[in-house]
Amino acid sequence: MLPGVLDIGSDSAQLQVFEARPGAPPLPTHAVKEPTLLGEAFGPDGAVDPAGVDRVAEAVNHAMDAARRLGVQQLYVFTTSAVRDAANRDLILDRLEAGAGVRPQYLSGEDEARLIYLAVHQWYGWSAGRLLILDIGGGSMEIVLGRDAEPELAVSLPLGAGRLTRLFLPDDPPGRDQLAALRRHVNATLREVADRLLWEGVPERAIGTSKTFRQLARLSGAPAQRKGPFVRRSVTARDLEAWIPRLAALRARDRAKLQGGRCERESSCTTCRRSTSRSISRCARSTARPTARTRRAAGTSRW
Repeated sequence: MLPGVLDIGSDSAQLQVFEARPGAPPLPTHAVKEPTLLGEAFGPDGAVDPAGVDRVAEAVNHAMDAARRLGVQQLYVFTTSAVRDAANRDLILDRLEAGAGVRPQYLSGEDEARLIYLAVHQWYGWSAGRLLILDIGGGSMEIVLGRDAEPELAVSLPLGAGRLTRLFLPDDPPGRDQLAALRRHVNATLREVADRLLWEGVPERAIGTSKTFRQLARLSGAPAQRKGPFVRRSVTARDLEAWIPRLAALRARDRAKLQGGRCERESSCTTCRRSTSRSISRCARSTARPTARTRRAAGTSRW
């Protein structure tokens, strides 16, 4: 069977096609990525501007054409916070349904966190013990903790890379005051969750599932994506502390040239990603866990 997942996010519409066989893990066979750049398309009223709606419609049309060409037998189409939180969400969904013949479902933040947990838990298995999972997208950040089939804690916070860039980092490179304001906001937003994680104790594994962590790990010397999903990749809090000042001093075009630094939105997504990583390292340290492991889990379409 050849199922596929189309994830319509703030940076891109990503189609992941998998080979699924009974008793075997789903293994990715094809990936198609089309830019949406929705993070740059929000107006003061919280609506996506017409150019942004056109981009997401074109991206979904191309992804759907690719799914048909590849022979995808069952396709799951969904969107996360970028469209879910847009003031003109229904207009966007109507446009996609009329143009591409599919009406995407949108996940709540809690559902998104829960599905990330289920994919990671299935990948590592029951012997993995208690898992702390962190995922940073364009509009939101998910934090999940659990050991059993269902997570004990699953929260989604408005701390996505694109969202924070729009709110706090208008300059390139960002100024010191802008970075300080961003840190204060992120720390305040994370405080309650970090206290809960500290109370829960140290997890057996801390895992980052998003592209943000993959790129930070790549900067820190982790193997490239072409090495496959079974290669261990890691990034430590010490790595983040070393890289953050260096990244903060660079312009977006210079950051994009770094190993693992390629991004559809060089000026905003990369800038906010490394600023947000500082706060995430603090969240991980609140559990006394020095390392966040990053691995591409087949079935976690955002990775």
